[in-house]
Amino acid sequence: MKKHFVLALALSAATLTIAATPQIPKSFLGNWAETQADCIITAESPIDFPDSGIKISHDAIHQYETACSLTKLISQSDNALSAEFLCSDSEGEQTVEKTLSLSADGKQLTGFDDRT
Repeated sequence: MKKHFVLALALSAATLTIAATPQIPKSFLGNWAETQADCIITAESPIDFPDSGIKISHDAIHQYETACSLTKLISQSDNALSAEFLCSDSEGEQTVEKTLSLSADGKQLTGFDDRT
């Protein structure tokens, strides 16, 4: 009986840990740039996202020479996200709050421009 209780307790703790990890919603994920052509990544590209754009994953936003890790979700909806990020570049690190918004059709992203 004790073995089952310990296993159940361990699984519950693991579930809580996973659920507590903040994640950027799926609708925001992918490569974003000013034009569709800028989102195309070729085999010769030195990075796996657009030079002039950004790449959003579940836990980070990457921009040329800048990386921002998600540290806290403040609020979110289907088309909007407010979050705190720890951004780093060649000048150091800083914590910034960003509000990202998607157009109704999900094809345009606003709210992320460098570290401001």
